[in-house]
Amino acid sequence: MDGAGSAWSSLGGGMILPSKLKEEIENLKLLVRDMRLVYEAELNMMKNEMLSMREEIGAIKNLKTEEKEEYNVFAYVDPSEVGIVTEVNDDRSDVKHVKGFVVPPLPVENDEVAEPADDPTMVEVHWWDGLDEDGISFELANLLVEHIVRDGGIMNNRVWAEVYPRGLKVTKKMKSSVKRILDEIDAVSYVQVDRLRGLYFDTNKEASDVYQELTGKTLNS
Repeated sequence: MDGAGSAWSSLGGGMILPSKLKEEIENLKLLVRDMRLVYEAELNMMKNEMLSMREEIGAIKNLKTEEKEEYNVFAYVDPSEVGIVTEVNDDRSDVKHVKGFVVPPLPVENDEVAEPADDPTMVEVHWWDGLDEDGISFELANLLVEHIVRDGGIMNNRVWAEVYPRGLKVTKKMKSSVKRILDEIDAVSYVQVDRLRGLYFDTNKEASDVYQELTGKTLNS
């Protein structure tokens, strides 16, 4: 029984895949990775749009609140002028009564806003904490793809200022890894502008149009 089990376990162990099949498998792996980067970029764009919508809704709510306060009679008329008197109460001396109706006390305005005290025990946390160089490179490539999908492209000399987070130390190995990942993504193309500068752009767009939109200049082909 042991001999039979050993024979079955070694079956196919020495099989060599054809080079064409191996190439197709590698292409599928790259395609899956490209799709993941694009989908993550679109998902992050949707998250940013939802956050912007929430901020707009909050601003509208604050505007409505300010409009209500604008038409509050107590903002312009002293309560005593409209017959509101204060009745001393054992529990609440600041509650006012108007012909049987209870009126809550007016809010006390305080221009001084207490600022939170600095906590020396708090440690700033970054998304790259705990990741190795390969993991950080993949996330940086994802940020670049997201930026390119949103804005159409980016000059390579603007990557540090517009995409990479401040405080992150990018090593030479990480820069090479990001460049290699972008070179393998079909959705992103690259064109050399001059001796030092290059343009990463959306493959679905024309490099000359993207360059003119970003710099206001004409790309010399």
